[in-house]
Amino acid sequence: MASPFAVTVGAATVTLDSTRHGTVTCTVSNTAGRSLRARAGVVPIDGSPSPSWFTLTGDAEREMPSAATEQFVVQVAVPPDAAAGAYSFRLDVVNVALPDEEFTHGPTVSFTIAAPPPPKKPFPWWIVAVIAVVVLLVVGGGIGFAVLRRPAPTPTPVPPVAVPTVTTLAETDAIQRLQLACQPQPCFQIALRRQTVLGQPPGIVIDQSPGGGTRLAPGSTVTIVVSRRFPQVFTGPPVLPPQP
Repeated sequence: MASPFAVTVGAATVTLDSTRHGTVTCTVSNTAGRSLRARAGVVPIDGSPSPSWFTLTGDAEREMPSAATEQFVVQVAVPPDAAAGAYSFRLDVVNVALPDEEFTHGPTVSFTIAAPPPPKKPFPWWIVAVIAVVVLLVVGGGIGFAVLRRPAPTPTPVPPVAVPTVTTLAETDAIQRLQLACQPQPCFQIALRRQTVLGQPPGIVIDQSPGGGTRLAPGSTVTIVVSRRFPQVFTGPPVLPPQP
């Protein structure tokens, strides 16, 4: 048997947290003097822990040039129903080309599953319920008394808003600008009048009341005058000259 790798661990003991999870880092070095493809695997000692408790972070197989070093992180996750006690495992590494002839056993790593704490005596929740009822009665009575004595709130006055200037704008643009001038929207009510103006293209705001810059309360009415197409005068068919 050849041992082409050197395996060391960051700690010989893994401490599990409150969720029964832990981590240990194993360093693997290629000591064979040639490039190898290494495959790592976690081996439970004496079969005591289940293989499903262990996972490797990253690829289990890696290309390792001569004298190269790789780190394999072993994640330990113990299920809640596992029995309390001491457990151990190791990281074994083999040459993928000759797994039965060139392999290395890593050092033993152990961890302990603590026994669950004894069950606590049930808390007398009926005492809490009685106290809660008394507190609710006292607080509820105080709130009701305060509500009955509290004067009705006065509405907050809404500050006036400056009316935007919309003359020379297209009808739809003018309406949108007036409605979006403040919050909440729509801001102003729109009164629309149409007027025929010689030489003025249709659909353009030619006047507004009140004028731009006037401050009004939101919801007030702004009147805009929009140009309309000048009516065409029908003069009838052309008069032909009499035939000779």
